[in-house]
Order: sequence, then C-alpha cells, then structure tokens
Amino acid sequence: MKTKWFEHMKTAALVILVSISFVLTGLLWYSSPSYEEKKFARGPEYIFSEKFNKKAGHQLASPYQMIIHEPGKTTWTLPEDESYHNILKTVKETILDAGTVTSVSPKPEDWHKLFTRATGVELQFPRDVTVPELDAFFSSDALREYPQLPKKISRVWFFRDPGNGQDFIWFISDQKQQVIQVQPESQNDTGFTEAIAQADTQDQPALVPVPVNGKNPADPANSSQPFSRVLYLPAEPLQINQPVYALDNIDIENMKGWLFLDPDIEPIIYKNNEYLYTYDEQVLTYNKQGNFMIYKYNDTGNRDESETLTMTEELSQINDFVQRHRGWPGNYLLDKFDVEENNFPQYTYTFRLFKQGYPVYWGGKSGHVTPDQIQLQSGGRNGASKYIRSMYYLSEDQPIESTVQHLPGKEQLLQILAQKKINLASIEHIFPGYHAQPQTIKGKKQVNLKPVWVVITQGSQTPTLIPSP
Repeated sequence: MKTKWFEHMKTAALVILVSISFVLTGLLWYSSPSYEEKKFARGPEYIFSEKFNKKAGHQLASPYQMIIHEPGKTTWTLPEDESYHNILKTVKETILDAGTVTSVSPKPEDWHKLFTRATGVELQFPRDVTVPELDAFFSSDALREYPQLPKKISRVWFFRDPGNGQDFIWFISDQKQQVIQVQPESQNDTGFTEAIAQADTQDQPALVPVPVNGKNPADPANSSQPFSRVLYLPAEPLQINQPVYALDNIDIENMKGWLFLDPDIEPIIYKNNEYLYTYDEQVLTYNKQGNFMIYKYNDTGNRDESETLTMTEELSQINDFVQRHRGWPGNYLLDKFDVEENNFPQYTYTFRLFKQGYPVYWGGKSGHVTPDQIQLQSGGRNGASKYIRSMYYLSEDQPIESTVQHLPGKEQLLQILAQKKINLASIEHIFPGYHAQPQTIKGKKQVNLKPVWVVITQGSQTPTLIPSP
C-alpha cells in the first residue's frame, strides 16, 4: 500500500515538474526579444552625435544663403546661424493664398523699392530650382497647384511693401523673365519681418547687388531692358576662417551593423579590393582602396505606378533612412537631384557638406566618392534604394587649428573674373565656400578648408573655385 501511494506521489510530482517546465519555457519565449531585435541589440554604438540627425526632411532642401534686405542695408544669414533657422521656420509655416496668384511685370521703381526700402529676404540656392524643390518650404504642396510658375526659379523673395504694409512673395525666373506674385493667407501672421528684425546682422558683411548684364533694373534708364540676374558681393574683402579638421573614418563593421539585421555576415572579397556583403534584398559594396561604400536595396515588390510621392515626402523618407543609423556626420544640404524615368520617376539626391556655414568642395581627382557629398536614390520599402558615401568624415569636434583669411571683395573679385574670362552673364550663382585639401601631419589625416569663391555658371556641372590671390 505504501509502495502504491509512493508511486502515485512520484507521478504527480513528475506531472507538476513537466507543467512548470512548459510554463517557464513559454514565459521565456514570450519575454525574449525576436531574432531581429537580438541582432539589432548586438549592433555597434553610434559614432555621430544627434545634432544633425534630428533635422526634418524639409531642412535638407534649405537654401545655401538667405539674403536679408533692410532699409539701407543688405547682408546675408548662413545655414548655421540662429537667425537663418528662425527665418526658415517662418517661411515653412507660411500658407499661400491661392486666390492671390498673379503675374507681375516689375518696373524700375518696384525694383528700387525692393532693393532700398522694403524689408525682405531672398532664398538663394546653388542653382535655379524646380517647383517640387521649393514645395519643401511650405506647409502643403501648394506650389504644384500653380501652373503659372516657371519650371526653373532663380530666387524667392519675401518682402513687406513699405507703402501699404502688405506681405508678398515673388517667385522669380531670371532666365524666363517671369515674376509670379503670391500673398500669404494671413497677413497678420506671417512673422518673417519680425524674424528679420530679430536677426543679429552686425557681424555680417554689407553686400552690393551686381546685375550680371551690367544694367541695374532699378535704374529708369533700363525700363525697356530685361531685368537682370543679380549677384550679391561684399563691398569689402570678406573675412572668413580657415579651419583644419581631423579626418575620421567609419569602420565597415560599424556600417554593416547599422544597415543589416545580421551583423555577423561575412563578405565576398573581390580582386579589386572590394568587399561584398549581402543580406536578403540588401547589398553593401565596400571599396577598401577608395574607402567608400555603395549600398543597394533591391526591392522585389512592385511599386504601384499610380503611387506618386512628392519631393517633400521622398526627402522625408530618405532622411528617416539615414537617421535610423544616425548617418549624417555633419550639416548636409541638398545640392542637386537627377531624375531617372523608368516605370515611375526616380530621383537621385546629392547632399553637400557645410562647415561653419559654408559649403565644402573636395580637392583631388574628380569622380571619386569624397566626404563632401552623400548621394541617395529614392524608392524601396526601407526609404532608399541606393546609398553612396565616403567612409571618411570631418570630425564634429572643434577644428585642430583655425586662422583668419580674406576673400576678395566686390571690385577685386570682378577683376579676377574678367582675368579668368568668366562672363558675368554666364554666372548663375556665386557664394563663399571651402576647398577641402586633405593632408597628413605626423601620421594623422586632416583636412585643410581653404576659403574660396564658388562660381556656378550656366550649363556647367563643375563649379569654378576662386581662392585669395
């Protein structure tokens, strides 16, 4: 009898233990992270700060300069100035009144008022821009609803009429000789004149408008002439820093860990010093000799041909993609985009690095993938179908050293342009920038950023860089 009860007790204990085992296993499965989550958790620590990885998509398409007009003074504000971002925020929040769209033919007195009496701001891009690019600055895709707008726009001028106190926006095509005028929806809420008034422009250079055809549009004698494209040049030599930054490097293992769910994949190594990593629909090629990478996302899902994204939406998706691996190592702004027509339009966006408020252009052989640019192609379910970048990047720390240099002012710069036989009428835009020159000091890679005037001529893909004489 005792033996029988003992056997029953053993059986009951075994059942209880098995049940507890199932419960504990279930709890373990439930509480453990998924395979993908575990792989993500094993990824490397991010090496870039969040400073430039918190920007909204529309900020990537910001202008290279904003020309500030105040009665008696014209100057600029640059992408790393606080006033620049205050004005940009106001511009973004401006809602256009569709009922006020009209074509205007400015007279000399209108130009005179804008240049000398009206408070306003001009958005200056590296080249004439399209309507989709400008759409990023407004709270909705308003500009696409205006067929009156020219295909290419040279400048956008926000101003307050000193006569009646009303706010206006001019979309100007210097090439097509068109000016489309729009008014904000709420006259009392625009706030851009207040943002201009709050801008600290004391240390900014006084600028002189220079018409490229030599004929001032504000001069009554030129009333029968086409209005000219205008360059803004400093009256005096421009004081600008020449910093030297450390040149750091992204390890391919870090990049692999950021982009792939499985950081343990091994590469296929080719003879030309290229490493190929593949994971599902992702392909990462690393060129060791050139120290750059090309990432492709081969989306096997067919995109609906009726699905058309605005540039604002595409920029947002691309920005989200880069920010997911905190991939902006500095301040990058949209330099240009190219359209590829297949079953649906596909855009390739090229972003340019800014340091201390000025765009950076790399020295050395052309055609190489260098740290001054990052290129992404839209499409794909993950936000980008192609991603090209150098693995080098300029340190986010303070420069190793910095000296003060001077770029030529208006008169000397015009003389240099004439000596180089660069016709003013061929210039689309001109602005200060940096010519990046890599160097190695005591075994450490550095980049010397030499100040230059960047001259963009019509039809040219390569800018002319003019240093101090």
